[in-house]
Amino acid sequence: MQLLTIARRAGLGKFLTKTKDEAISKLSAAKAYDTAVRQGNLGNAEIQFHDSILLMGICSILESFLTDVSVEFLICFPGRLESKQFQLDSLVKRGSVSGLLREAAEKEINNVSYKVFPEMFDYLHSLFSPKVQIDKRLVEEANEMKCTRDVYVHGNGKCNAVYLRKVGTLARAKIDDILPLGKDYLNNVIDKATSLITEFFNSGPSAFLTYGKTRAFREMWDATHLKSVMEFDAAWTVEGDDMVRPKEKAFQWAWSHSEKALLDFFLGVFSTTHPERSTDTIVALKKFPPATEEGQVILSWMDAPFWF
Repeated sequence: MQLLTIARRAGLGKFLTKTKDEAISKLSAAKAYDTAVRQGNLGNAEIQFHDSILLMGICSILESFLTDVSVEFLICFPGRLESKQFQLDSLVKRGSVSGLLREAAEKEINNVSYKVFPEMFDYLHSLFSPKVQIDKRLVEEANEMKCTRDVYVHGNGKCNAVYLRKVGTLARAKIDDILPLGKDYLNNVIDKATSLITEFFNSGPSAFLTYGKTRAFREMWDATHLKSVMEFDAAWTVEGDDMVRPKEKAFQWAWSHSEKALLDFFLGVFSTTHPERSTDTIVALKKFPPATEEGQVILSWMDAPFWF
């Protein structure tokens, strides 16, 4: 199953970085926005409304970051999905393997999102780095933030038994008291959310930042029969994360007809107009059907194509 999205990993590193940077940028904008709003001539009712909406936005930014990177990670590495059984009608409905896997990944992450925040967080973090632990206190403080958000969404801001049970010693009010928000609290939760995103990223997703075009391309080659005939480094020159070039040795080798079709597929990823390429991708797929590892590599690229 891992081969079905091997080509998609060519964009994984950039996706993870972009998603993290966007979340941090939004949190920074939230703090600036909060300052600007408080400089206006607003009454207590308007400020209370602003505070609750801002808190919801902060929590949404944090949760979206966690779920977005986790869903993409599971699509790129579907072997880590808990459920690996799929129905044919689901494939027809989604129209592609990646669409089917996205549905499964989103369902799995959505199910986890109903857990209390620390459990959800630990599970998502374990996808990337099962042996690394993040500051427990920071996770608990983020949990208090999320539970406060839930109280404002479902209980008009009044502390309830569910809040007390979930946050424990970090509770900030008693039953039926209004949970206080305000500038200091909101600035603090923005800082906590920023720290949590940064720590999550640095201790997990950052290990996968090297997944760019060249790494995915190498793994695609190594997953096929061509690796046993010619090592990747003998056939290709790597120039950074986003460029490879074929070596002359690859054109001088006495490839079989099926091997040449497969080589032409890889040449097509490098350049569809390469002069040494004599067959197209469909020819390679005919010689290596989806039941083969080579066929799955080809299909993965057709589903998430990239070129050099």
